[in-house]
Amino acid sequence: MKAFKKFTLFPVLLLSLSVSYSAEVKKQFYVLGGGGEPAGKSTIFDNDLKLISSFTGSKKNGWETTISFNGGHENTESIIAKKMSNVRNKGPFIESNYNELIDEMIKKIESGELAAGDQLMVTIDSHGARKGHEKTHQIALAGSALSNLKTLEGAQTIKLDNLEKLASLAAEKGVKLALVDMSCFSGNLLNIKNDKVCFISATGPEQYGYAGSVDLGIFTFTSTFSGKFYDLLKKGKNLEEIFLNARMRGDSPEFPMISSMEGDMIHQALYKMLLPYMRYNRKTITDFHESYNSNYRDFEKQVCSLNEQHNSLMSLLTQAEVMAKIGDESMNNEFRSLKWALEKYRDYQLAYEEALRAKLKVGDEIKAILEKDYAQDSALWKRYYPEAFINLDLDYTIKVMQELADKEQSERMKKIWLSSLKESQRQKEIIEEVKSKLSDNSKAALQNAQKAFADSGKTYSLASQVTVEARKVYDTLYKSMQKESKKSNPCREFVL
Repeated sequence: MKAFKKFTLFPVLLLSLSVSYSAEVKKQFYVLGGGGEPAGKSTIFDNDLKLISSFTGSKKNGWETTISFNGGHENTESIIAKKMSNVRNKGPFIESNYNELIDEMIKKIESGELAAGDQLMVTIDSHGARKGHEKTHQIALAGSALSNLKTLEGAQTIKLDNLEKLASLAAEKGVKLALVDMSCFSGNLLNIKNDKVCFISATGPEQYGYAGSVDLGIFTFTSTFSGKFYDLLKKGKNLEEIFLNARMRGDSPEFPMISSMEGDMIHQALYKMLLPYMRYNRKTITDFHESYNSNYRDFEKQVCSLNEQHNSLMSLLTQAEVMAKIGDESMNNEFRSLKWALEKYRDYQLAYEEALRAKLKVGDEIKAILEKDYAQDSALWKRYYPEAFINLDLDYTIKVMQELADKEQSERMKKIWLSSLKESQRQKEIIEEVKSKLSDNSKAALQNAQKAFADSGKTYSLASQVTVEARKVYDTLYKSMQKESKKSNPCREFVL
């Protein structure tokens, strides 16, 4: 009887072993991006690429990698050639290559080459635009440089909407898919999310993202979400824990998102309320200032709305402490620290608003002068708010108009350029004359507003402080909700 049991168990054991070997999980990784960068030897994505190569370069990880990145930057191409020689290189990140690779992934799933349980990870690390009419948003391709960080003007672009078909198909067939967008405004990727696929973005739908890290030679110091995320790609780790760990690092004013239930709930509760405190002025980015400029006439209404939002957020954070059942004093300090950072930012807003309020009052005096002394030139100033008109910077416009007129061969077009030039020159004259006619109080108000704008670069550090404290609260809420629900999600189940 015992001998019979041994005999029957042996083939069963062999059968189980053969099944385990034949059902080995396929793991495929697609690395896309590096577009929109100006001419030069390197790109801002180079250090991200080095970090990715540390993961793809190890054969032990078992990932089959395909890359379509950059195109035309010597140092970037060298990283791919030297550090990613074992991966399949599909060439520059151009529209035809992007579409071909997305179609390739779709066909692999349709044909069964990638079947239920297999893993497919796609990361996009490029410049991204604000959402337009597309469902997701657009990203920059290689071959041209952007001139506007919000719109990607100047760069060739492609929208990410076709990833929705890939995500739906993977969900239907049971393929484990992870879509990671590291570009600016990448939170818009989650507009196509489903509950069977892992979606991760480097920032929110209305914010810039931050690429890269600092190469210190011996090691690479990662200070952004994208850099830390790539640095944490290690065999055996799941994407949810990598996301949470990466999210806690750095102070760039961004809001990384994940498509889990916990992530969705926190995004819906906090993102819109925190967004005004993560706007800043820095170099060419003037989101903090522009947030007050949509309509001067509604200024007081806008300020009132900001006050209401601020009070609501403070109330929500107090409620969150109770909901999360946080009794640990150190954890309670996280909520207090966020409230402190928000109050500090709001205090700066209030001072800035006071300077703007005084400037807006000058508008009445400007309008009176324009109507009294420049009625015959009303076509040149009437389409502007008075305070906006006298702040027009026309020197560059005049310079360009003059150059266009000088180069123009067509007499008809030359007349058009000269006419536009004459209008701009007259506008400049009117502005200078109106400024000289203003009362001393109005002149002082304008100077104070200009100084407030000049000093507004400090909003970056204020926004960064809010970001740091908000990340701690996000992490506490997320992990508290994790313990309560204990429900899994595609990002947690996506193990590298």
